[in-house]
Amino acid sequence: MTTRGPASFLWWLAREHKGRVGLGAMFGSLWFLSLAFTPYLISQAIDRGLHPHRVEARDAALRVIEMTGLQEFVRQPARNLGTPNRKRLEIARVIATEPRLVLLDEALAGLTPVEIQRAMDLVREIHRTGVTLVIVEHIMEVIVTLAERVLVFNQGHVIASGQPVEVMNDPQVIEAYLGRRGTDKGNAQEASL
Repeated sequence: MTTRGPASFLWWLAREHKGRVGLGAMFGSLWFLSLAFTPYLISQAIDRGLHPHRVEARDAALRVIEMTGLQEFVRQPARNLGTPNRKRLEIARVIATEPRLVLLDEALAGLTPVEIQRAMDLVREIHRTGVTLVIVEHIMEVIVTLAERVLVFNQGHVIASGQPVEVMNDPQVIEAYLGRRGTDKGNAQEASL
């Protein structure tokens, strides 16, 4: 199987089309950094037709802000936030569109171990609301802790799929990402598996 297929077009859909089909995506792009984010989240809800009345949209935005733990920052422009809260804001932007499926691409990259734990708690909370999550991530702790099923790609082809621990111990995965056992390339990282 290659990465090209019937669902691959979803990554390239325009933002407004993703919203119409219930798809939210986070790619780590914080293009709205100069905006105060509460009005921005309200506009997301109105623009998508989710909450046509401003009061309803504001209430929905405030629920998203509370869920993502950003209450103390609501009056700040996004550019004033640190990395962890910018990532939470990007997740809030996605959740404000009320998607059924969310794609998180390297959403936890650049976070400290404590920040990763907080972010994983948020991802669990989002999942509990009934949202399906597709996570592209290289932090193994995140995958092992959050994933029910893992697909591993190497050069555009699926080389393993299954439960996280099972996949991490797959010889093809070890060779592709850690190097062959006994080589200098793989020795240091293999011990952590």
